[in-house]
Formats: sequence, C-alpha cells, structure tokens
Amino acid sequence: MTKAEELKLLDKIDGLIKSAGEDSYIAMTFKGVVEIARSNIENDFGDTPVEDLAAARKKADMLDGIARQRKGEYDALKEDFDKLSEAYRYAVQTMQTAQYYIHIERVRLCNAVDALPEDASDEEITSTVRQHKQAQTAARRCAEVLDASRRQPLCYSMQE
Repeated sequence: MTKAEELKLLDKIDGLIKSAGEDSYIAMTFKGVVEIARSNIENDFGDTPVEDLAAARKKADMLDGIARQRKGEYDALKEDFDKLSEAYRYAVQTMQTAQYYIHIERVRLCNAVDALPEDASDEEITSTVRQHKQAQTAARRCAEVLDASRRQPLCYSMQE
C-alpha cells in the first residue's frame, strides 16, 4: 500500500471516528491517534501510542517508587534531625545552667577570698585562690563552648 493510499484510508477512519460523536467512547479512545498515524505515514515514523503509553506508565511507576523511597529517607532524616535538635536544645540549656552555677560559685569564692582574715594561713589562701581560679577557668570554658555551639550549624546538611 502506498503512502497516498494509507492517507486516503486514514481519512476514511477519521471520518468514521468523527461520525461517532465527540462524546463517544470511540472518539475518546482514538483521540490524537489519527494525527500520530498521519505523522507516521508522512514522516516514515513508527510511533505507537499504546507502546508509548505503556512506557510512560512504566516510567511513572519507577518514578513513584523512587519518590516513595526518597520520602522514606526524608522521614528518617527528619526524625533524626528532630532528635538531634532536641538534644542540642537540651545541651544548650544544660550549658546555660552550668554557666549560671559556675557564676554563682565564682561569686561565692570571690566573697570567700574577700572574707579571708588578714592572718589567714598560706594554705587557706592558696586553697581559696586555687578554687577561685578553677571556677574562673570552668566559667570561661563553659562560655566558649556555649558561644561556639551557637555559631555552628546544627548538622552538616545545614551547611550546604
């Protein structure tokens, strides 16, 4: 059969489809098929809508599977993030509490140094000063850690 004969037959098929009416199941089923057939004839193509549809459905199923997998991964990462976020908030709160108590201890030790009698023994002075220095060091380190934790992202993924 020649291309001209195929096009003539296609016109007859198109007329039959149109005679069924636009709301008919036949018209709905063959919607766009006549145009594909005409393009195939004129351009020597071999497009088949049924195969294209099957391939599209297969690809859609594959993409749906990937999306479901990614959703599962996202949910797991979000759960981990939420746990880490809560742990971080708890750590910061604990650090702030520790910083407060260290401050209180520093004040207490400063008062203890001020309260030392003039005739205090070298051991009393040394012990009180040592405790004071330890409290200062602890307070400074606590402040450094707390400050650094506020500047650092909560997790590596937030750096991207």
